[in-house]
Amino acid sequence: MNDTAADSTITDPPAKLLRNIILLGHFFCLVLAVVYALTWFLYGKPYDQAWRIIFLSLTLGRAAAVGACAKMGFGLSFIFYQIVFVDLIFILYLYPLFAKGFRQIVRIRYIGGYLQSIHEVALGYKSTVAPYGAIGLTLFVACPLWSTGPLIGTLVGYIIGLPAIIVLSAVTLGNILATVFWIWLYDWLDNWSSMLSLILVIFVFILSTAGLVLAGIKNFKKGLSDTVGK
Repeated sequence: MNDTAADSTITDPPAKLLRNIILLGHFFCLVLAVVYALTWFLYGKPYDQAWRIIFLSLTLGRAAAVGACAKMGFGLSFIFYQIVFVDLIFILYLYPLFAKGFRQIVRIRYIGGYLQSIHEVALGYKSTVAPYGAIGLTLFVACPLWSTGPLIGTLVGYIIGLPAIIVLSAVTLGNILATVFWIWLYDWLDNWSSMLSLILVIFVFILSTAGLVLAGIKNFKKGLSDTVGK
């Protein structure tokens, strides 16, 4: 990874703070598992398939998870809880990874290429977000686009030098706002016309899948070229 001069000014958070953030991630994982088990036990289907919300949220994004899982029969409040909670857990593990192990991880074949491309995208947003601090980061993550989700938002917050707690809080708040927007949009369209809500689900699913596939192909080729270059 080509480090920028700006990166060298970043002060790494204390090791104790990073450990506590990871422990908080462990705790929330336990809470998520308990809630998942309880809803499955109390309500049965479709809550036995709640893992699909997690999978779609992490792979295709918030919009795809909201629409597809609502069509599966999940309640919108449960979908909201799952998406927000899963993304919170995600960034609780992600931030310490960026802070301590990023330079080592980007050297891993294929995965490293993907993370480096994410890093470059985050750097592109730095000048836009940095002047507005935590508010700018919150609004950035709240923007309902794939390239402004929790992953890039967390890295942007780290790059612009915001304190760890501010980064985690701003990204979580922004993610809540974005998830609320997608749930409201889906519910509004579904109340107006179930066909329109279905079209939205299909459109977002195709767009998200295409982006994921193209990114995978690009990073595979990059990893392959790096290997050949060596």
